[in-house]
Formats: sequence, C-alpha cells, structure tokens
Amino acid sequence: MLAQSDPEESKQLQSRFEALKKQRQIMDQAETLGNFALSSAAAHDWPEAIAQLKEGLQLCGNCRAQAQLHKDLGLIYCHSGDMKSGLAELLKAKKLTPQDPDIEKAIRIAQAAQP
Repeated sequence: MLAQSDPEESKQLQSRFEALKKQRQIMDQAETLGNFALSSAAAHDWPEAIAQLKEGLQLCGNCRAQAQLHKDLGLIYCHSGDMKSGLAELLKAKKLTPQDPDIEKAIRIAQAAQP
C-alpha cells in the first residue's frame, strides 16, 4: 500500500530494512565465529581460536558483538600465554564496556602476570 501511496518513502523504508537485515547477518556471522573460537579454545587449540576471533572482529567492524569478541580474544591470548596481546585486547574491550567486572579482573591478572 505504501508503495502506491508514497513510492519514495516506500523505497527509503525498504532500503533501511535491507541495511538492517545485512547488519544483523554480519553480527550473526561474527557471533558464530566467536562461538567456534570458544570451542577451539576449549580444545586448547589457541591458534585456531585466535584466528577465528580475529576473523569475527574483522567481519564485525563496529557491531554489537565487538566488545565480547575483544574480551574473548584477550582471555584466549592470556590462556595461550601471550599476556601482552591479551592485555591489549582486554583494554579494547574495557573501552567498549567499562562496567564489566570480569574484564577488570582479567586486566588485573594479565598485568600481574607480565614481567
């Protein structure tokens, strides 16, 4: 009906809908990569987990999953023994979600473990 009464507004709304749908698909893919990374980390396959999270972050850009992906990447780096990279990722996550107590705790642990 809108297409008949106001074709221009109809086009704008359709365009916005398509953009939102694409953004949701990107976020879903980034979150799926994050889940795969957690499975890889559970199997202690740190390189695969790190690669999957980096891919998820690249795909995500500034999507809502960004903070969680940085947090998970930081924690996985720390578990793999790379405290410097872990701390860098945790600090990125903290900028995005400053009220997350888990990130703050992980940052303190990573800082204490550095030489």
